[in-house]
Formats: sequence, C-alpha cells, structure tokens
Amino acid sequence: MQVWVDASRGVAGRDREALHLSPREVALLDAFAHAGPRVMGRQELRRRIGLTQHDQRRCDSLIVQLRRALGPEAIVTVRGRGWRCAVDVVPVDVHRT
Repeated sequence: MQVWVDASRGVAGRDREALHLSPREVALLDAFAHAGPRVMGRQELRRRIGLTQHDQRRCDSLIVQLRRALGPEAIVTVRGRGWRCAVDVVPVDVHRT
C-alpha cells in the first residue's frame, strides 16, 4: 500500500485512490509523514495539527478516524508514549522543480 499526502492542497490518497479526509485528518497524516517511524505523543500531535490543550480527546478521535481510512494496523499505539505510523506515507512536495 502506498499512502501519500499533499498538506498544502489538503488531499491524501492510498495507492491511486483519493481518501476522503477532513483537514485535521490530512494534517495528522502529514505529521506522521514527516515523523517517519518516530513515536509522537498526544501533546506533540496536538501542537502539529493545531489543536488546543482542551482538545485532548479530539486527537484520539482523529487517530481512530485515520485508522478507519487507512486500516487498523496503519497507526500503532505505543503504550505510555503515543503513536507511530506503520505504513510509509509520502509527503507530496508541490514545490519540486
């Protein structure tokens, strides 16, 4: 499975099909794309996708929605630390020459 994300246009896809994601889900996928295999905690994810401290559970709900779109094994929970993306996500760079 090849997953790609173009955060500047707010779109993402799997293989050759577009995924129907909200702007926050696209931002979350982009955060995972740039983190690579690194685990990210809730606080870092909230900061990277523009959520406030009061949106603690909103981050969890976005993870659930992204798992639904990509498959349950795509986002791995690392107990006590956060999450990491288990699939390669390619960030599309629209500024390439």
